[in-house]
Amino acid sequence: MVCTEHHKVAWEHDPQQELKYDGFLSQDTAEDVWENQYPCASFGQLDNSMDRKVRRHIPDNASDESVQWMLDHLPKEETMFGITQAENFLESILRALNPNDFGYIGDDAVERLTALESFKDQVTEKLEKAAGRRVGIGPLVMRKNGTKAVMHDIQKVTLVPVETPAAEMAT
Repeated sequence: MVCTEHHKVAWEHDPQQELKYDGFLSQDTAEDVWENQYPCASFGQLDNSMDRKVRRHIPDNASDESVQWMLDHLPKEETMFGITQAENFLESILRALNPNDFGYIGDDAVERLTALESFKDQVTEKLEKAAGRRVGIGPLVMRKNGTKAVMHDIQKVTLVPVETPAAEMAT
C-alpha cells in the first residue's frame, strides 16, 4: 500500500472543525483506494487505535452501484483492523507476563502467571488459525533517520506469513 495523498483534517468532534490532524489516502496494488483518519480524525481520550485502521475510501461522488460494490468487499477492513487489535491484545498479555512489569507478587502469583501463559497460547493458536498466519514475537525495533534501536524489554507482536523464519519475526 502506498500513500497517495496527505490532508490536514479536523477531529470529528471539534465544533470549530480546525484542520490540524493528519489524514491519508493510500492505494494498494489492486488500485483500490483506502483511507486512514480521513475525511476526519477520530481519537478517544485513551485510545488512538484509529491511527492504525484503514478502510475502503468511498468518494462523495460515487455511484450507488460502486458504493454497493465497495460495501460488498468491506471484510478487508475488518480483517486488517481485527488483526491489529489482536496483535495489541497479545502485546498486553505479554506485558502482564513480564516479571519486570508484574507489580503484585503474592502467594497466587505463579498460579496466575501460569493461567495467563495458557490463555496467551490459546489466543495465539486461534489467531493463527483465523488469520492463516503465524504470530511473530520479538523485541520492538525502532528506526529513525537510518538509526536502528532494539528495545529488548518491550515485546512486539506481528502476524507474519507462515514460512517466515523465526529470526525475521517481529523485526
